[in-house]
Parts: sequence; C-alpha cells; structure tokens
Amino acid sequence: IVKDALDSPLIGVSIVLKGTTQGVISDVDGRFALSAKQGDVLQISYVGYVTQEVKVDGNKLLQITMQEDLLNLEEVVVVGYGTQKKVNLTGSVSSVSSDALESRPITQASQALSGLVSGVTISQSSGSPGGDQATIRIRGLGTFSGAGCDPLVLIDGLSGSINDVDPNNIETITVLKDAASAAIYGTRAANGVILIETKRGKKGKIQVSYNGYVGVQRATELPDLLDSWDYATLKNEADINGGGSATYTDAEIELFRNGTDPDNYPNVNHMKDLVTSGSGFQTGHNVSFSSGTDRLSYMFSMGYLRHEGIVAKNDYTKYNFQLNVDNQILSNLSLKASFSGYTSQTNEPYTGDGDMNRMIGMSVRENAAIPGRKSDGTYGYQDLFCPEGWMDSQSFLQDNYKNLLAGVEVSWEPLKGLVLSGKVGYNYTTYYNKKYISELVFDENYTYSPNSLNVSNGNENLTTLQFLAKYGKTFNKEHRLDVMFGISQESFLG
Repeated sequence: IVKDALDSPLIGVSIVLKGTTQGVISDVDGRFALSAKQGDVLQISYVGYVTQEVKVDGNKLLQITMQEDLLNLEEVVVVGYGTQKKVNLTGSVSSVSSDALESRPITQASQALSGLVSGVTISQSSGSPGGDQATIRIRGLGTFSGAGCDPLVLIDGLSGSINDVDPNNIETITVLKDAASAAIYGTRAANGVILIETKRGKKGKIQVSYNGYVGVQRATELPDLLDSWDYATLKNEADINGGGSATYTDAEIELFRNGTDPDNYPNVNHMKDLVTSGSGFQTGHNVSFSSGTDRLSYMFSMGYLRHEGIVAKNDYTKYNFQLNVDNQILSNLSLKASFSGYTSQTNEPYTGDGDMNRMIGMSVRENAAIPGRKSDGTYGYQDLFCPEGWMDSQSFLQDNYKNLLAGVEVSWEPLKGLVLSGKVGYNYTTYYNKKYISELVFDENYTYSPNSLNVSNGNENLTTLQFLAKYGKTFNKEHRLDVMFGISQESFLG
C-alpha cells in the first residue's frame, strides 16, 4: 500500500519492477499487487513526490510512504510576464531545461520538444535541408479556420518564431497548455503559449563552451520497384488482358534483362538514383563565451549549421549569433538587453513542373524501362518529365533569409516589492528568393522552353512596447499577494 506523509492513500502511483517493463498502478485505496522474487527492486514514482526504490523482502506486505519533492515544488517556472514557483501553479504548465536539449543533434528548435512534454504533439513532414521545421500542436487542434493552430511563441518576452533560436542558446522552454495558464495573453493564446528563455551570463570567470556534431543521413526505406524486364512482361500481360496486342517482344524483354543496350533497353531505378545522389552530410557547431560580476554579466555565442540533402544540389547553410547583457546599474535599477540574429540560405534543384518534392514524387512514376540519361546527351521521359534531365539542368530554387531580434528592458524598484519595468523590442526579417527554370532539351522531339526567372523579396517589421507594474508581498510567511498591471503594444509592418 502507498500513502503520503499524512497517511492518506495515493491513487495512480506507478510501481515498476526495476530493469523490466512489468508494472502496475495503485488503486483508489493506494493498494497494488505485483509478482516479484526475493531481492527484486521496485521503483515507485508519482508526480510531485520523490521517486523511491524498495527491495522485495519475501511475501512481506510493503507499507510505502511517499515524500513530497520539495525541491521540485520550489523550482521557479517562467509564466506569463513573470515567474512562479511550481507549488503555486494552478494551470497546466510544463518546463524543459537546457540539459534535456543539449544531447539532441537537431537542426531546428521546433524539434526540441519531441517526446519531452505531455499534451504536445510534434510532427515533422520533411527532412529536407531548411525544410525540416516541425509542426507543434498543444492539446490537439484548436480550430479549422484560417487562423491556424500554431501556438504563440515568445522569445525572451518578444514574439517570434521558435526556429529563429539556436537550440544551443536555449536555457528553458515553458509550455502553457490551458486557459488558466495562458489567459493573460488573450485570444493569441488560444492554441497555447511557448515561452523561450535564452542563456545569460553568470557571475564568475569567463567560461567558454563548445558544442558540435557531424552526421550523415541516408534513405533507409525505398519502394520496391519492378525491374524493367518484369515491368515489360506484366505490361504485355495487361495489354493482352485488355484485348490489345503486346507492347514488347520476347527479344526486347531479353535486351532489358541482359543490359547490352542501356540507352534503348535500360533498367533504371529513377527514384533510388535521385535520393542517393546527395551526400546527406550534416554538421553543426556552436561556441559561447560568458562571464559576469556583481554589476555586469554577458553571454555571447556564435553558431554554424550545414546540412546537405540526400538529393544533390539540395543544401542549407545558417549562421547565427546571440548576445545577452545584464547590468545592475543601481541597487534598485537594472538593465537587460538581448540581441540575436541569423542569416540562412536554402538551395534546391527545380523543374518546369515544380519543386524538389514534386521531382521526388514524379520519379516514382518513371518505370525502369524508361531511360534516364542517355550516352548521346538526350533523356528519356514520361509525361514530359525526366528527373535526370532536370538535375543536369541549370534550374534552381534559392531562398535567403535574414533575421534580427532585439530587446531592451529597464526595471526599477522604487519601493520594496514594487517593480516598474519597460521593454522595447524589435523583430526584423528580410527575404530574397529566386526561382530559375532553364531551357532543357530532352531529345529531338521535345524541348522545354523558354528560360524563366522569378525573383521575390520583402521584409517584415514587428515593434513591441511593454510597461509592467508588479507588486508582491508575503504575509505571516504563509500568504502571498501578487498584483500586476501591464500594457503591451505591437505594431507589424510587412
């Protein structure tokens, strides 16, 4: 039986036989039954309580008393426009620290929460360089309207995109999942709120930190496609069953099989050739410097990411920086500044019929009896499409982005417990994208033309102004009163 410190039974306590997946949970009376041998160890865990390990002693009835995890309850969690101790939280809030993120070789911060927060679904529909951002859904879909289901993301208190942040620079990620915890943000919090706090300098000697990785990606599961001679055989069978005559003769089928005339009787796996044409090389590096005194502290980091796709001519390069400065100007006056930015470039092959995803999809339709790249420089094609031809062409898609996020906050405490603060934030994004489709000669019967070039560019500006007045006072060491008044204004130009 499992009870708390007040001798009340605990329902739903998890009891697992250590080293196995065998386990049960306690019932409404705190009781459980589990088969175990002498000397086996049981792991008993419950939210808000310290996990215990108990050794089995024959058939002796186990009386287990759970102790509250006071350190966990005292932990401070970032919430709307401030912080709260876990013990005082009434809403559904989850927090993830940097320790849980640093061991993950991820390219986008939106992938960081995968498997770490209950009620949060992370789905990634693409692994292509620069296009591998994950979709985040907090407690399912909030609407089917054009307003979308994306949560509100605040980076050091300023609106932004979660993928604008280098995962190496994240100190904590807090997810506000219900109306009670997210209500202060109004209708913008209808799909939940994600609060990101970046790392800041700490008092002490200068610390230098480096995090890097190198990896390779490969396509592990591909469709099992027919060889050209099997395709020709089945095509003949389909022709005859349909009341027509066979397309291929036995001699032609044999030419497919023996491979003596690959230009006219090939055996080409177009999709496999396409998705194995790239190196799949991936590497990321981040170096940071931090230090501080009683008055001034700082953290500066630089990051580099290079991701080459499993398809040739597809790559993503990103450079980023982060600078956080904290200055205690007077005993009751402080300044906090945050500056971050990145520049990125994505390159993809392109076709006259669509982008790289379209190319991969169409390559599955190209059966093995259709030649790809012929020895005379021409190409075989189906539906006026040939992946090998477009890969050899000068066609390309290039996306360039630059982003700057800056915020400065001044806090003043004129009276004990009363804090007045003002914040100015600026989020600037500019893009310059190019799409070029070149002329392509497939053979003497078909040429795709003319050349075309499409260029688009623009910028977006988001300015934030905030003023907050907070007052907090503790009465008789048991009761706490917190009052906040705030004004926030955002101006968007795009």
